[in-house]
Amino acid sequence: IANYSYKNLELLLVFFAALWLRLVNLGYSDYQGDEIKAFLIPQKGRSVIDFLLTQRKGPIQFIVTYLLQFITPNYANRFLVRLPFAVAGSLAVLFFFKLVFMHTGNKKVALFSSLFMATNGFLVGLSRIAQYQSFVIFLMILALYFFSLSVEKDSWKKTGIYLGFISWALSILSHYDGVFIGPFVAYLLYMWAKKYNLLSAKK
Repeated sequence: IANYSYKNLELLLVFFAALWLRLVNLGYSDYQGDEIKAFLIPQKGRSVIDFLLTQRKGPIQFIVTYLLQFITPNYANRFLVRLPFAVAGSLAVLFFFKLVFMHTGNKKVALFSSLFMATNGFLVGLSRIAQYQSFVIFLMILALYFFSLSVEKDSWKKTGIYLGFISWALSILSHYDGVFIGPFVAYLLYMWAKKYNLLSAKK
């Protein structure tokens, strides 16, 4: 029980550090150019679907900003518009901790590596703007976490695979950078198939 509580304390520490750096004064500045490009503002007479299909970026960031219009019309509240992206960036750190701990079994390694990620200025900056990057990173890490869970725990044998592929697909729908975890996914799927004796040919 003591170890479990200690692990929860570490998770809270990592998540608080990530969240604090991403939320403080989140709405203080005006939108910068790349953020405006993430807003779903179709031209008059053009449908939302048509708008999404003609974009060079994945639809996730546009869907998120489109839904936010119902809360803050014309994107007037900069804090609320950036909030989902900041939360996604913070959750990426949280699941990174869980992923590292699952593979190493070392709480200190998981803690320090996650704190480095939480305080990385580049990642903090990307999480403080309304753009796709924080969702891509979060969903890639989430996919690897679920795939790893399917290997580690029998109870997640199928659920982990399904959720892993769903998360991976959503990361690619955020941006094609999501494909870059392909080698890691291939390794985890190999380990999954090996564990459950799916590599041997059935007679």
